[in-house]
This record gives sequence, C-alpha cells and structure tokens, in this order.
Amino acid sequence: DEKGYDFISYYADNDISLQISQCEDLIAQGIDGLIVMPVDAAGIKPGLEAAKAAGIPAASVDAGVVDQDLVIGYVASNNYLAGYLAGQDVLAQHPDGCKAVVLSHPEILCTQEREAGFVDALKEGGDKYEIVSTQPCKGLQDQAMAVMENMIQAYEFEVAFCINDPSAEAAANVLKSAGLIDKVDVYGVDGEQAAADYILDGMMRGCSAQQPKLMGYLACELLDKYLAGEEVEYETLLDILFLTEENAADYVGF
Repeated sequence: DEKGYDFISYYADNDISLQISQCEDLIAQGIDGLIVMPVDAAGIKPGLEAAKAAGIPAASVDAGVVDQDLVIGYVASNNYLAGYLAGQDVLAQHPDGCKAVVLSHPEILCTQEREAGFVDALKEGGDKYEIVSTQPCKGLQDQAMAVMENMIQAYEFEVAFCINDPSAEAAANVLKSAGLIDKVDVYGVDGEQAAADYILDGMMRGCSAQQPKLMGYLACELLDKYLAGEEVEYETLLDILFLTEENAADYVGF
C-alpha cells in the first residue's frame, strides 16, 4: 500500500502442483515480482525457473528453497532457534531426562530447521533424553491427530514437539481425550492466539512465536528495493518469542 503496488494472493493448500500452476498464472498476468512460501522446498523449482525466465524476481518467505540461485532473498523466522528454545525448555522441565516424540514436516526447509534445533538441544542433555518416534503430519490438524493417536498406542513419552501450532493443538486434543494431557508437555511453533490460549489452559507447555506480519512486510520491501536497483541481503531472520504460562497472558497472537 505504501508503494502503490497491486497485490494478488493465491493459496496452494499444500499442493505443489497447484502452487507451480499459480506461479505460472501470475507470471502470465505480468507481475513485477513474486513472493512464494514454498510448500515443497525442492518441488517449487519449475515455478521459480519460469519466473526467472520471464525476468521476474522472486523471494521466498517463511520457508526457504533448495535452489537458492532462483530467488533474490529469503525472509523468515530463525526456525532453528524456534526448535532449540523448545528443546532447552524440555531440559529445564525434565532435568532427570525424558522420552519425546516429534510431529514433523520433512518437505519444508523451515520445519526441518525447527526439528533440527529441537534435536540438537536435547542432545546437549545427553543420553537421558530420547526421541522415540518422529512421524510426518504436514502440519495439518487431521494428519497430526492420526499420528498422535498412533503414537500414544505405540510409545510412552513425556514430550511432544510439533513443527507448527495446528499440529500441536491437534496433538493436545488427542492427548486430552486419552486422559494423558497432564503427563505430556506439548510444544508448537507459530504464535497463534489459540496456542497462547492452549498454554494458559494447560493444554500446551510452550510455543515459539513468529512475526508473520513483519515477515510479509520485509519480503515486500525486499522486492521493492531490488526493483529499485538497490543491493539486498539474501537472508533475513526474525527473532523468536518463546511463550510459556509465564508470559502467554500478555501475548497478542494472530
């Protein structure tokens, strides 16, 4: 709005083929710049190649891409830190060790980084911290519910790290229905208002909160500077606020 741009927004619904088609449709409309949150870090390549062939600069936001030469920059949270902070909290809450499960999303780089940060934090605690199962859920509530239902049948654990808030909220609801919510600390990443409410209600232990509005603003600013001929930094990582019951009441989410 500040720069007078027209803004077109598409939603890919976790479908990489649809997202590539949307990129091609936007290119055909004669856009000046493309911002994409890739649902598949490697699979988005054809859409980015089409933009480059058309002379249209592209930036990735929230999640990175494998083929970094096809984008002018990347704006996201410090996703490794998001997972690491959750892992550090686990060490503090379970000083004698614990078993954990991870609900993952391996197709996206940002969620890979969150998982890596969590795993590394637990490694610092030594062998008394064990991840007994890691299963993909695509960050979707229905899939996360099914995964958690399977996990509670197959494993005993005290911690569930989920790569986003929808999967964390779904996992918490399954645990509550099974009478296990008081025995498992659930962690999420995003910073939805719902996650803060879950924390205050005792349904989640913690959440690494992002800054999505600033993320989008900086991605637009990145494209604007590039189009103006200015030099731009490739990577911009935003700070994380780790939410627990101590600060969730004062937090305003999205």
